[in-house]
Amino acid sequence: MLTLREAKRLDLNAQFFGVSALDLMENAGKGTAELIASRIGEKRAHIGIFCGTGNNGGDGFVVARYLDEMDYDVDVYLLGKEDDIKSREAFLNYSKLRRIELFTKDLKEKFDVIVDGALGTGSRGEPRGTCAEFVDWCSSRKDECLVASIDVPTGFGSKKAVRPQITVTFHDVKEGMDEEKCGDIVVVDIGIPEKAQTHVGQGDLEVYFPRPNPLSHKGDNGRLLIVGGGPYTGAPALSALGAYGCGIDLVYISTSESIKDVVAGYSPCLIVRPFKGDHLTEGIDKILPLLSKVDCLLIGPGLGDKKETIKGVKFLLQEARKMELPVVVDGDGIKALPDMKIKLKGVVTPHRGEFAILGGKGEDEDSLKAVSEKTGLAVLLKSQTDRITDGVRIAYNDTGNVGMTAGGTGDVLSGIVASLLARGLEPFRAASLGAFINGVAGDMAFEENSYGLSPLDIIDHIPSVLRRLTHA
Repeated sequence: MLTLREAKRLDLNAQFFGVSALDLMENAGKGTAELIASRIGEKRAHIGIFCGTGNNGGDGFVVARYLDEMDYDVDVYLLGKEDDIKSREAFLNYSKLRRIELFTKDLKEKFDVIVDGALGTGSRGEPRGTCAEFVDWCSSRKDECLVASIDVPTGFGSKKAVRPQITVTFHDVKEGMDEEKCGDIVVVDIGIPEKAQTHVGQGDLEVYFPRPNPLSHKGDNGRLLIVGGGPYTGAPALSALGAYGCGIDLVYISTSESIKDVVAGYSPCLIVRPFKGDHLTEGIDKILPLLSKVDCLLIGPGLGDKKETIKGVKFLLQEARKMELPVVVDGDGIKALPDMKIKLKGVVTPHRGEFAILGGKGEDEDSLKAVSEKTGLAVLLKSQTDRITDGVRIAYNDTGNVGMTAGGTGDVLSGIVASLLARGLEPFRAASLGAFINGVAGDMAFEENSYGLSPLDIIDHIPSVLRRLTHA
């Protein structure tokens, strides 16, 4: 069973992985027409097909073409204006029909079958305008004829909705569908590939990427604390810049006072909050107050793995757990996890060697889920094909390239994931989208820089990924 958001995700992912929107619409319309024809039989039925201006209407235009070719008496009505047809695919199928009339609520025509293609899974709330008039008109005639809805009934989930005898739905049943609301539910395969469900794609980004509220103020779109640096001064800065590139509002870096100027020097955007000494245990009192000011803690980038440092990591993770603050554990911070007795909330981002430290045996699904169950964290195992799990669900990401073996690309990734987690995304989605965004940005950078790409090149391309693959 699919939520409406998941249905949209699969549709967009199918297109991202090579099945065109035009093919999906063709398959949907053809399957619906064949199902309706099987219910009617050889009778020369009079069929009224009512199409909205979105892709559900586009499916209806295809239904009309196939039923007309089967020699049924078909009339097509548009619920709106030609200029309002939203997608190229819907308009192409609209233009293939010979005769289309505009729907009016005073329509007196009698039909053996009414096909409801007014609104689909993309609509929200009660139907309005002409679509509302259609629902009322259809409701007054449902006892006179067979009513069949395409994918979901118009107004599905609201009080004003079509109540069909048949709903021809695509790929899988949608959440909330039952016989009372939808009549006889028939699932039709429209050619969505398995990869659209198993792999992260544009659909995930479009559906789940957190958009800022137009009325938001500084800090409303996420505050992140990065605890890192020491042996490697660039790591926390790269994480911070990755987080900024993905749209977070504020990033604080807590690092040793001895390297604060070096870290701050990477960018004027960085807000550095130093602590005294070289180990976290010496500077805990300076870090703890920051935890209450942020929405996520990223710990590990460039920290080093001295015994005192790992002890400090454990303490901060315990405090974050008490505060129910989500965390991203990366780099040397991962070495604190194996003997911790508590389950954390957030994401851990190991490569193969670090995964073995966590008890991972191989890279199979059972091993991934076992590590997630033990730590409480969603696992993002970095590899040629990234693997992500929360212990129940599993997803794969195959964006990225061999040029991304350069040091620092993992720090960028952890910053992106932390940015998404700080803005309210659940850990599994934050890890999945983070891997995808980082990989696509890396692919864009590789097109320009080939094997010479650097983590900074990836950061530079993150906004381009968001601009090209999401609709604001």
